[in-house]
Amino acid sequence: MALTTLVRCTDRVERLKERALAFADCRVPGERAVLVTKAFRETEGLPMVIRNAKALEKVLLEEGVEIFDDELIVGRPSRYHFAHRGLSEKLEQKLTQEHPEWILDAIEHNPQGALRSWGRRVPQRPELEEVLEYWRGVAPHVPRNPGGVRMRQYRGGGLLRAHIGPNFSKVLRTGFNGIKAEAEARLSTLKTTGAEDVRKRTLYEAIIIVCDAIAEYGRRHAELARRMAEEEEDPRRRAELERIVKTCAWVPANPARDFYEAIQAVYFTHLIHLIVWGLRGCRGGGCGYALGRLDQYLYPYYERDLREGRITREEALELIECLWVKLYAAYDDQHTMIGGVKPDGTDGTNEVSHLCLEATARLGLPRDLGARIHKGTPREFLLKACEALKLGLSVPVLYNDDVIIPAQVRKGAALEDARDYFVVGCVEIHLPNADVRPMAGGIDIIECLELALNDGRCMITGEQLGPKTGDPAGFKSFDELMEAYKGQISHATRLQVAETVKLQLSEPGKFPVPFLSATIDDCMARGLDITEGGARYNATSPCITGIACVADSLAAVKRLVFEERRVSMGELVEALRSNFEGREELRQMLINRAPKFGNDDDYVDLLAREVASYYCHELDKYRDARGGPFRPLIFQAHDPTLYGAIEGRIGATPDGRRREDPPPMSVQPSYGRDLSGPTAALKSVAKIDYLLTAGGISNIIELHPTAVSGEKGAATLAALIRTYFDLGGSQVAVNVVGPEALREAQRHPERYRSLRVRVFGYSDYFVNLDSEVQEYLIQRASSKVGG
Repeated sequence: MALTTLVRCTDRVERLKERALAFADCRVPGERAVLVTKAFRETEGLPMVIRNAKALEKVLLEEGVEIFDDELIVGRPSRYHFAHRGLSEKLEQKLTQEHPEWILDAIEHNPQGALRSWGRRVPQRPELEEVLEYWRGVAPHVPRNPGGVRMRQYRGGGLLRAHIGPNFSKVLRTGFNGIKAEAEARLSTLKTTGAEDVRKRTLYEAIIIVCDAIAEYGRRHAELARRMAEEEEDPRRRAELERIVKTCAWVPANPARDFYEAIQAVYFTHLIHLIVWGLRGCRGGGCGYALGRLDQYLYPYYERDLREGRITREEALELIECLWVKLYAAYDDQHTMIGGVKPDGTDGTNEVSHLCLEATARLGLPRDLGARIHKGTPREFLLKACEALKLGLSVPVLYNDDVIIPAQVRKGAALEDARDYFVVGCVEIHLPNADVRPMAGGIDIIECLELALNDGRCMITGEQLGPKTGDPAGFKSFDELMEAYKGQISHATRLQVAETVKLQLSEPGKFPVPFLSATIDDCMARGLDITEGGARYNATSPCITGIACVADSLAAVKRLVFEERRVSMGELVEALRSNFEGREELRQMLINRAPKFGNDDDYVDLLAREVASYYCHELDKYRDARGGPFRPLIFQAHDPTLYGAIEGRIGATPDGRRREDPPPMSVQPSYGRDLSGPTAALKSVAKIDYLLTAGGISNIIELHPTAVSGEKGAATLAALIRTYFDLGGSQVAVNVVGPEALREAQRHPERYRSLRVRVFGYSDYFVNLDSEVQEYLIQRASSKVGG
């Protein structure tokens, strides 16, 4: 069915959507913090894996449960934040000042973090005062991720802090009673009192506690629905409540028997996952939880129900829409992947893939949805994905199986597992039954260039942040500059890896996650918690960003300093140190007389490829604390305006960028520099070797609506994407919106509540964004003319 011919959502879903937009049915902050603190008080002295299991049990057995009007899929969501946590600290402070209940939410999910961020600036509630007092005296279980702490040219990271997905297929196949039975069977085989068996025994006991609590959580909803059904006067709603009774009494404790039970089991599992990461102490409850390949594990239930007459296509679509509404009510980046090849290599696109696209289009809520494309993808599916983009939904984001799968195999994944990849968080590539740990810090390759141009010293502070690689005024050739630059990248990479390994070594045993260990294959067999390396695959994905800024800068130096000799290296460095003060003529020459990435010019594009490849090969030399590989991720994980403009932490660069100007994100060209149209821009981006970037990339393009207008607009966009993927591109997200509409939305937000945009790796309503982020997006869109 073409998206342009879709009818509106059912009245039920429209009412649920309006309640979700108002966060009307979200849990009141405070209750969970009290329960978790009580559980930790009661379990002092026990192994941490048992304490965590007991804390989850306390929440699942004692936290209030509710079922709201019109709901078919039940389970009360937690309101984490209406916008991505990666946005600016300035925005976060503004939001918490205007909405003090979000401070309570922070206390709810991370009391220690709340103390760090807001201290006593919370509403006076005795029970929360007691919570804060307890955690004030308790040492953190996991070291604070120093990802934002700048030794300036590198950042550490790599703890298991969300950005992962449970094995939903296993839950649907066996239920948590089946997982419990497996743990009990393994427990019965342990005969010795040795340290290894004691560790395994403790893990299995924790998993049994968790599985029992999850089964009871479902039954508590069933009992509530039964009481509500007894009092319901409307026969139709009574029948719906009776169906909820039947469903929740069975799942997620037992294997799903039909499509309805499968979706409810998925949501319960996801909801419990959110609770778990709140217990773990992730800031604001963490983020980046993924539903994985929803169309693959739901399709058998849909196909059988449809064939046997238990469900209609429209009923299945409504259930998916009910799930989408539930997900929106919690927070934004809960990624769902559709399409792509199956583990056997055949095409996996199915009817549920199409239903997910249709649900997204009918609802219009920001949903982080990805579509996997390969050479055998049905044309109808790609066209429908492009129709959604043409509507201005900013999703689905498109991923190229033909590049991403070989990249996973290169980093050690079996081919059938590589074919089953999915995305977590924004764009980060994950594997089934894996602990990949994306967003694990990274290095700043723009600053590495700054250091290479100043003998290892920061141009802003004069600090010696990198090794001495020579006075650039003495460089006789461009090759000498490249050698110095690569030396800075190598040094920063070593520091970042060392910090990551140090951090990871501190983690095992301090905050194990028995819930995830129960669902991830090999953790149970090995008797190892996922934080101890129990998963089938263990890896770490650090980031780099700003490829275009570096490529443009190197091209400018190569052309204007060493080839045309229009400026000396000494003169250029002095201009950079002064932020081009009084040197506007030189700055304009750097901007206008040197090639720029994004225009299909090998002179600069191959420099981008060389720098990215060098960093990836440097990471190939190292292993993380669990023996896993480092998987490069080309991605910017924070507000682009903060990166340079607000903090001013990156000096001016030879591409003509001033200190206060934000650099380009991820692999995207610098805005205003890609003047040859979207095809040329994508051809430049495709020249980077993405077989080396197993962690993923973020590439967002802006198209003016006129570029994809008319009956053939979707086909035009599909052809553009096919060309990009055939050339080796890995991923692309598309914003179809003009600067005029964005500017109007900035002036009149009340008229543009539904306008969606892709920011750096997630979609959100434009009017929800910080004004500085809005301005960045407007400027970026202003440089795109389409065609």
